Amino acid sequence: MNYTKEYFNYLSRLEDNNNRDWFKANKEEFDFLKEKWLADVQYIINNMKIYDDNIVGLSAQDSVYRIYRDIRFSPNKIPYKTYFSAVIGKGGRKCIHSCYYLHLQPNGQSGLYGGIWCPEPKILCALRHAIDDNIEEFEEIINEPGFKSLYNITGDALKTAPKGFDKNSPNIKYIRLKEFLLENHLRDSYFDSDSWKDKVVNDFMPMKKFHDFLNFTIDNEL
Repeated sequence: MNYTKEYFNYLSRLEDNNNRDWFKANKEEFDFLKEKWLADVQYIINNMKIYDDNIVGLSAQDSVYRIYRDIRFSPNKIPYKTYFSAVIGKGGRKCIHSCYYLHLQPNGQSGLYGGIWCPEPKILCALRHAIDDNIEEFEEIINEPGFKSLYNITGDALKTAPKGFDKNSPNIKYIRLKEFLLENHLRDSYFDSDSWKDKVVNDFMPMKKFHDFLNFTIDNEL
């Protein structure tokens, strides 16, 4: 059964009533939807194992983020996230590799994302060198039609070349990146079909070679 309308309905109401009293009064509904979301994510993981053996043994419980925001050091004291999300990669939420990220949020704010976010300096430097030294392989991956039709490469970037790299390099647009992220924003209608989970599985597939390229270097540095 497709529960995405129920997810969107609940999350929209939570956005309008983001306080502990409302959440407590609707806790039974949240608990029900959380179990359905865990089941949906587990279905996606199980079917992604067919093409990515790095996630064998991964559970939805390890992948799904909590609804509660960490507000200890944030000026924004709103207590709850207004989306459901999951990291699909080695280690789940604790993944330090390039991985998949599923984000479900109403009003066209959902998306399929991937890559590596804010890698530590040693890893980032190694990734920049790997891309610069193997640019033909990297560009072959990101220019593959199935990949290019779905994903854009994005991420925070330096204004100039990092130390040790030529600012006039033809690869500078990649070298300046401080993280290597993929994004595909989705309309709510993407989830209308009962087969939305199978679409996610299929649409994540073109990321695999991108992850493999980055993770080869990451594994050598860990």
